This record gives sequence, C-alpha cells and structure tokens, in this order.
Amino acid sequence: MNVNAENKDGLLSPSEALNRFSPTEQFGVLWTVHETEHAHYGFRIGNVGLIIDTKSGSEVINEFALCVIPNTPAWFSGMINLRGNMVPVFNLKKLFDIEEKDQESQRILVIGKGDEAAGILINGFPQVLRVLDELSELPSLPEVLSKHIHTAYTQDNEIWLDFHFEEFFMELGRQITV
Repeated sequence: MNVNAENKDGLLSPSEALNRFSPTEQFGVLWTVHETEHAHYGFRIGNVGLIIDTKSGSEVINEFALCVIPNTPAWFSGMINLRGNMVPVFNLKKLFDIEEKDQESQRILVIGKGDEAAGILINGFPQVLRVLDELSELPSLPEVLSKHIHTAYTQDNEIWLDFHFEEFFMELGRQITV
C-alpha cells in the first residue's frame, strides 16, 4: 500500500482505491461473451410487440405525476416533468384501439433523451431480445404504425416490430398541434 495515498484515517484516497483494482482473467471472459451480441428491448402494447434499440436511450418510470392537457386527443395522456424536461406521454392502446384491461400497474417507458424524449404508457417492463429472426414481409399493422415499421422479427414464435419512434412521435406531435 502506498503510504502517501492514505489519508489521516489510514484509508486510501478515492482515486487510489479505484485504480488499484485489476480484473482477473475470469472477469475478462465474462465481458467478451457479450461483445458480439447486440441486444434490443422489446415491449408490448396489447398483442403488438415493439423493439427499441438499446442505443436510443430509454428508462421506465414507475411513479409519475401526469399533467393532463385539455382539448387533446384521447391517445395523448399529457406531460410529465422528467428532471426538468417536459415529456409528452402517449397511450398507444387508445391510438391502436386496443382494449385496456389493467390500468393500475401502468408505467411510463420514456424513449430518447432531453428535448427529444417521449413516453408511452405500458404495463409491465420491457424485455431483452437477443436472438431475432427477420421476417421476409411485414404483418398487417394499424395504419398509424405501418409507416414507422421497416422490419419485423420473430423470437420464440412472437412477432417483434422494429419501431422507429423518432418519426412516429414527431407525426403524433404534429397531430396534437393542428
């Protein structure tokens, strides 16, 4: 132990403590296993499975205060304040005309960051999707969604749609401001 790095209590300085760890071979092997995989997150709106690339940035909000905006479409739930940013929240079940069964366990999945973030009401949590097989053609989709899906995949006999959320939310935003 470097005597000069100790403070008056005989403890290492924070930088010295952090720099003294060197991973063993065992840790190195664990990291290389996942380097070739590119995971995605998937979430469901009714029976529609949507994929978000992990690079897009997303988070799940369990507790939230939703500010309802009058005279907006029923599928626009309102706004939340997320660390100083006003984030619009959409109810895709209402937009896709899917029956809502369980509203008590609703969470908000926020996709994107800062001024480009938008939220979706979901039940449950997104799941990690690792092994996806691309479909040769897209399944029948609601019109509002179809132009924002370019690829469809399957995993464990479930269909997952590659969801281009940026353009989708921009279109929804234009519908609200009209």
